[in-house]
Amino acid sequence: MSSSFPPNQAREGTTAQAVAPGPGPEKAVRVPDGFGALAKLPGVVIYQRLVTPDGQIRYTYISEGARELFGVSAEEIISDPKALFSCHSADYSAKFKERLLAASKSLTSWDVEASIVSRDGRKKYTHAIAQPERKPDGSVLWTGVILDETRSRTAFFENLSQGFLLYDAEDRLILRNNHFLEMLPALHDVAVPGAHYSDITRAEIAGDRAASLEDPELFDSELYEMYRQRLEKHADAHSMFERELDRDRWLLVNEHRTEEGTVVLYTDISELKRREREIRHLAYHDVLTNLPNRMLFQERIEEALNRARERNTTAALMCLDLDNFKYVNDTLGHSAGDDLLKCVSTRLRSCLRDSDTIARLGGDEFGIVITDLPDAEYATSLAWRLSDAVNQPIDLNGQRVNMSVSIGIATATNGDTTSDRLLKDADLALYRAKADGRATFRFFEAEMDARAQERRMLEMDLRHAVAKDQLELHYQAQVDIFSSEITGFEALVRWNRPGQGMVSPAHFIPLAEETGIIMSLGEWVLRKACKDAVGWPSPVRVAVNVSAAQFKDRDLAKLVGRILQETGLPAARLELEITESLLLKDVDENLHILQEMKNLGVRISMDDFGTGYSSLMNLRSFPFDKIKIDQSFVGDIERRPDAAAIVRAVVALGNSLGMVTCAEGVETGEQLSYLRSEGCVEMQGFYYSKPKPLAEVVTMMRATHAKLAIPLQPVDFEEYGLTTDIRLPAA
Repeated sequence: MSSSFPPNQAREGTTAQAVAPGPGPEKAVRVPDGFGALAKLPGVVIYQRLVTPDGQIRYTYISEGARELFGVSAEEIISDPKALFSCHSADYSAKFKERLLAASKSLTSWDVEASIVSRDGRKKYTHAIAQPERKPDGSVLWTGVILDETRSRTAFFENLSQGFLLYDAEDRLILRNNHFLEMLPALHDVAVPGAHYSDITRAEIAGDRAASLEDPELFDSELYEMYRQRLEKHADAHSMFERELDRDRWLLVNEHRTEEGTVVLYTDISELKRREREIRHLAYHDVLTNLPNRMLFQERIEEALNRARERNTTAALMCLDLDNFKYVNDTLGHSAGDDLLKCVSTRLRSCLRDSDTIARLGGDEFGIVITDLPDAEYATSLAWRLSDAVNQPIDLNGQRVNMSVSIGIATATNGDTTSDRLLKDADLALYRAKADGRATFRFFEAEMDARAQERRMLEMDLRHAVAKDQLELHYQAQVDIFSSEITGFEALVRWNRPGQGMVSPAHFIPLAEETGIIMSLGEWVLRKACKDAVGWPSPVRVAVNVSAAQFKDRDLAKLVGRILQETGLPAARLELEITESLLLKDVDENLHILQEMKNLGVRISMDDFGTGYSSLMNLRSFPFDKIKIDQSFVGDIERRPDAAAIVRAVVALGNSLGMVTCAEGVETGEQLSYLRSEGCVEMQGFYYSKPKPLAEVVTMMRATHAKLAIPLQPVDFEEYGLTTDIRLPAA
């Protein structure tokens, strides 16, 4: 039952009290003047009631419409006002007299809405409006009308888009609408007027097992807990919660409770939940492969570790990386690369148990979480199965592609680690697998972490050394084989790591290329070499190695030009050495940069020719000034005929193309004699000179200046710590 009152009007209460008729009620019922026609209208009840000064209440008139609305005749009401309240709730009746007496005293109008249950059990809604009039004897005569609003109210409830239940103050059902039955058709014979809230709720939650919730020995613990929470929330003024009926159907249950009763609204949110699932799936899954992404993968690692702690089992983590995937993208296109990733994803997933998780972590990287690992042999067996699955040929639009995968494995017994640490360990094991030749797998070992920490410290120290100018350059002479004159020097970077001593370039140069330090390191070497060489005799050139990684900077040629301008070194005296790996990818862009540097007047040299990916096409693609024969061939000239044949062929090729040939790693007179006999132009190696710091290079050139027949020029070398005035050859 609900009530509403306009301002300055009396409001109905919610408790009951008997209303006694005044002494000597009128036996003859007379229609008050002007009310006859109105009293005949359907759904309208006209009444007059008198409130005496001593608080007695009696009806002096009520129209016959009362029988239709309340199921009580007018005579019964006039003779006994309590008969009218048999249709109202106990709450309503309890405070009726108190509120009516207050309104009679203040002479405020009466405007009250109420819900009733007629004697035939029908739920109805009424709206009473009355005006007071003070009589000479102090009595107050109320004249009013009671309207039957059941039809309009019912139409309102039926037009609601939600399911609707209305309970009275005793939690007995008063009204339900058809939408409720459409949502929960099984409750058609349960949710009937007079049924208790607990009975309806029990049937709603447990269905045909509702009776089991009454027996502690039979009830399903999950259902009973849901039922208990529902009754607990029912005591609150407002509660709202979601109910999953099945996987595709959800209801939002919204309860509003007052002293007069409870309204429960049921809203179908199935479509909203489906959209939520779709959004969540997109947020936690990779769009291309439909595998879990890194975010969900991290959650699964946590779950696996928690499970291992609870059950004293072992969890395992695998990090996988497809070998040479970039080659597929570069040669067949990104669409083919996407198809390959989807194919590989399906194959990897087919190797796993339902309890395991595979995720795409990005690019060609995948991760696998293994729960309840039986033993280390299982992980080994799984790694082999994964490798075999990936190794099977893949057809990409008629192109047969063979792939391999590198795998790193880390385990956690009893969950004795963190997710971040386990992922790091698996990643380190993957790094080892790739370093050991790829297409294999490795388990994490403690020393891997120690090496990783050392590598990290090496990276930090190298960054610091570049930033603080703590590196130095040594120079190795390049000599004309026939005249023995120095034609130039190759700049070789050296690093004396504080507290560690000299670090081999074979260790820190690859690290610089992997971490991007090569960009700042390469610029430092180029600038320092040009600055040192500017004071050398003009015929003497300086050669600087340029890493393929530096060509990622499309403004590399501009940087070279700027450094030449800053240092004053003529472009013709700078020689830039590249390796053939530069021409394996992004060929057009890299050739464009080489041409830009060539246009500056800089000489371009092909370093380590004969190793790796040597191709005559590379020599045709660009007019190199020099070919450098790798020391691995030069060192074997005396022992292996094939090495001598290769050197002979490269020298002949260079001469025919008009390119200077320079042999690296010359250490003996026999090697020198062979190279001279084959027509090699230049040599570089320990036979003539080891790499030397700048001060010793200056001394070397001073000793040979007479042979060069070039006048001397004074140079200030205070910045190099030299105290002797040394004169170098000059133009």
